[in-house]
This record gives sequence, structure tokens and C-alpha cells, in this order.
Amino acid sequence: MKLLIADDETLIREAILARLKKGNYAFDEIFLAADGLEAWDIARRERPEIIITDVQMDGMTGLSLIQSCQNAHIPASIIVISGYAEFEYVQDAMYHDACCYLLKPITQESLFDALEKALAKFDCAYELTEPAEEEYPEVPVQLRNSKLIRPMNMVTEMYALPAYGTIDPNPLMAPFFILFYGMMLADMGYGLIMMILSAVIMKKAKPNGATMRYMIPLMGLCGVSTFAWGAVTGGFFGDFIPQLMKLLNPESTFALPALFSPVDDALMVMMGSLVLGVVHIFTGMAVSMYKQIKRGEVMAALCNEGAWYLVFILAGVAAATGLVMPCFIAILVLLLLTQGYGKKGILGKLMGIFGSLYNNLTGYFSDILSYSRLMALMLAGAVVAQVFNTLGAMTGNVVLFVIVAFIGNGLNFALNILGCYVHDMRLMCLEFFGRFYEDGGKPFRPLNINTQYVDIVKK
Repeated sequence: MKLLIADDETLIREAILARLKKGNYAFDEIFLAADGLEAWDIARRERPEIIITDVQMDGMTGLSLIQSCQNAHIPASIIVISGYAEFEYVQDAMYHDACCYLLKPITQESLFDALEKALAKFDCAYELTEPAEEEYPEVPVQLRNSKLIRPMNMVTEMYALPAYGTIDPNPLMAPFFILFYGMMLADMGYGLIMMILSAVIMKKAKPNGATMRYMIPLMGLCGVSTFAWGAVTGGFFGDFIPQLMKLLNPESTFALPALFSPVDDALMVMMGSLVLGVVHIFTGMAVSMYKQIKRGEVMAALCNEGAWYLVFILAGVAAATGLVMPCFIAILVLLLLTQGYGKKGILGKLMGIFGSLYNNLTGYFSDILSYSRLMALMLAGAVVAQVFNTLGAMTGNVVLFVIVAFIGNGLNFALNILGCYVHDMRLMCLEFFGRFYEDGGKPFRPLNINTQYVDIVKK
């Protein structure tokens, strides 16, 4: 069986060839073409069964190459590769009976999937092998998530990539990260700015750097959450609108509708923050239990996270019903029976019980208390915005009020857009990842043309 690789970029041709060798494909001959005319000459002469071709090439385009092969009755399976994701390119490729359309940079997994599809109509055999467990530390990692989850790669890559064969934390982390960020900033005006900035930058600048391609969409998602929390708390650049209305009409009592106020209901916001913290930590504990059970360590999962789940449930029952003593006794018996698991000898079990009690009680308490920062930043942002709005209103002049209020809110926004991100990352990396995350993954770096001062664009 013959294979033709047609691409005008040497690095791409060599990268595809290198990946084919890793897949142990038994092609009799593999031909490389640097442009469309050379590819057509090889295809006409050698009649390959598989053709991997770029869309845009000198001399003859990939689509013209496919059409020429069809006219010459060369029954090849075509895999089209391109740096363009526009629908019309995909549509043209499918119209010309291409079996797959791959976007650059091409991962090994996507290339193998395409080859499986291309080889399906031929009577041939091929073998793919998964890496052995001892090879995991050397296997590179690339996170594959939906468009909504993908911006979270920025957070994960700043911390550390997950080890190969472990859990991708992004789908679990995304709802909490976006929810917490919006809760801390909580202002419709700030959220609106973030959404507009994200949309404009993505449309006009089209960032493609390692960080910016994730950071800008993440800002937009956090902007949606910030706007939603601002609607819940009635914040639009703090109390800008009520202050403006009062300045225009001293008798005005206008106020934006709100379910609660971070200034007036700080204690309720604090309790809500701690409850969200418990849910976040419980999620991390559940993932940890799942990993242990999957490894066959059922008793370890039940005696560690499972036991502390019951401790929290019993504590909640005691608080809700007033049955403090029975629940306390049940908690004590539960911990005595489970926290010595895995320790040898009576002394070892006693030390394990006391060590576990101290570490877990202090650890869970400090971790849950750490979520009070959600309330603290929400309250601080609202108060600072109100202070600047009040200072502007004290001038008694609408123009001066607008100037002072927007300068103050601009400073408040600039400070908190970064501050909320830092605190959000801390909650994810310490309180959440600490429960289950296994880092140490090596980033997958496909062969590609990376330039420092110019962008190479195909047209």
C-alpha cells in the first residue's frame, strides 16, 4: 500500500512522517511532495491508496489535486489538512469526497483517527498500541475540551499539566472558577466591559499566543458571570445609577432591583461563600474517591474521604436538629473505626487516628474558611465603587460626578480584575487540586513554524 503526503511546509511533512512511524503502519512506500504539481505527478505515476494533502499549495491546490485524481480514476482515500477552520473549506473538501478534514497543528491522535477512517475501505491490517504504564512519564499531554471549557487550559497550564493517564480537571473546575470569579467582582458594568473587550479582541486581533488565546475567551466567560452576579446584587458601577438619579432629582429614591446587597447582607454572603466552599471541596473529595475506587482501593476511599463525608453530614444533622450529643458520639465512633486504616499495630493505629484527626480537622476548617474571600472581595469591590460614587456626588455637579465616578470605578475595576483572578486561582490550585490532582504532565509540542516577530499567513 502506498501513501502520498503533499504539503509545501517541510516541517509539516516531516511531522506527519514521524507520527506515522510511531503508529507502526506498514505502508510499502511513502512519497513526499513539496507542492501540488509534484503531488499530482507522483499520484499519476504511483497511484497511491492514501493521500494526505494540504488545501493551499503552489502550482495546484489540494482540492484540484483531488479532482484530478478522480478524473484519472485513482481510487485514493483523501485526508485534507489545513490551517483554515472556515466552513467553506470543509464543505469544499467534503464535496470532493475527502474522508477527513484535519486542522493544523495535527495531533497524533487525530491523524491516527483519520487514517483508521481512510483505511476502512481497504482490505488491510494495522495495529495501534497504548503506552505502557511505565512509559507514562514520557508521554506528552494535550488537553482536549469543548470550546466552552478550553479557556481553562490557561489556569491548568499555569499550575501544571496533569500527568498522562490521570483526570483532566478543566471540566470540573470551569463552573466553579467562572462562578467564583463573577461572585467576587459582581457588577453589571464591569461584566459588560469584560464581555465587550473579549468579543472585540477575539474578532479584531484574533490572538493566537500560548496565553492570550485562552485568556481573552476566559475574560468573556468571567464577564458573563460578573454581569449575572451584578444583576443579583443590583450593582452597576457600584451605586452609580441611584447616585446619578439622586443628583438629578434630590427626591429620587430609585434603586436597581436586587436579591441582596453585599454591604447590607454581609453575614448572609459570608455563609453562602462557606457553603459554596463545602460544595467545592466535596467535589474534589468525590473525584479522589473515584480515583481510589478505580485503582481497586475501595477501603481506602471509604475510610478516608467516605468517612469525612459522613462526618460533615452528621455535623449538619446536629446543627439542623439539635441532636448534638448523639451525632457527636456517632462521629467519634466513625473516626475511631476508620482513621487507623492502613496502619500496623495498636500504637500505629492510635498515632494514625490522632494524626488524621488533627490534620483533617484543621485542614478542612482552614480550607473552608478560605472561601470567605469570596465575600471579602465582593464586599470590598462594592464599597470602593460606592465610595468613589459618593465622592463624585459630593461635588454637586453631574459632569464632575461622572468624571470622578468613572475614574474611581476604572481604578477599582483594574485592581479587581486581576485580584479576583489571583484569588480564584488560589482556591482552585490549593483547596480543589489538593484533593485529587496529579501533576507532572509534559506539554505536547507539535512541529510547527513558530516565529518571534512575524506571522506567516497562508492565502
